[in-house]
This record gives sequence, structure tokens and C-alpha cells, in this order.
Amino acid sequence: MKRISLAILLGVATLAQADSDDRAEQTRRYMAVRFREADMDGNGSLSKQEAERRMPYVARNFEAIDGDRNGQVSAAELQAHLARRH
Repeated sequence: MKRISLAILLGVATLAQADSDDRAEQTRRYMAVRFREADMDGNGSLSKQEAERRMPYVARNFEAIDGDRNGQVSAAELQAHLARRH
């Protein structure tokens, strides 16, 4: 059986983490663009109705994302939710 060096294993693990971080960053950027598009009244947050029209994921998870329970999802709340999931 061939020996696999620790350096190779660490390198593979580092690449896997970097790939995961890249995907998470791409998701955050994508959601930020979608958020701005969904914010129909431009107030910086989404109502449940705005989310239902343009961001089904946010609509389905609205209560979990709305951290301060004010009936609006802010971009910061969405980013925090995505960070918790990652």
C-alpha cells in the first residue's frame, strides 16, 4: 500500500475548504443581487409579499430569517441566515 504524505492530505483538505468558501461567497453575492431585485419598494428590506414574488427561498424560510421578528427581512438578516447554514 502506498503512503500518502501528510502534506498532500493537508493540501487536498485546504483545496476542499477553499472550494467550499468560494461557493459560499458566490451564493452570498447571488443572494445580494436577488435581494436588491426583490426589494420592490426600495426600503432595504423584504416583506413576505416581496419575498413570495421574487425570492421563494426567503418566503419559505421567512420566519427563520426574520431575526428581529419585525415582519421584514433585511439584507443583514439574510446574510446571517446564509452564514449559519454554511
